[in-house]
Amino acid sequence: MKYPWMPFYVQDFQLKTLDLDNGETGVYFLLILLAWSGGKGCVPGDMKQLKLMLQRMTSGFHGHTFNRIVPKLLKRYFYLGEDGNYYQKRVVEELEKADRISAKNSMLAKKRWQNVDKRQTVGKR
Repeated sequence: MKYPWMPFYVQDFQLKTLDLDNGETGVYFLLILLAWSGGKGCVPGDMKQLKLMLQRMTSGFHGHTFNRIVPKLLKRYFYLGEDGNYYQKRVVEELEKADRISAKNSMLAKKRWQNVDKRQTVGKR
């Protein structure tokens, strides 16, 4: 897991899922969580692996339910990458944003610590 937190825009999610039933909405949310927690914004393209992952996340998730819901959600909300995995555009964008923020904060922290080290060295002369 790359980041233990995930930005979630409730209104955007609600507006994009108004026509889904409760089961579909729940599975879509789980797919988003899987895409985020993998750190790449994608879920496996291997349907057996994806089915197993979803079954571990929710009880009573059987093959018929998977076949009825998941392909429809993947087609609507994800795109197939060259590596065979399904990517969720918004999750990819948010991960890239989080990476930029993290890199910037890391650089600023290193810079602050370098300044502290320099001040300590100057004070010891």
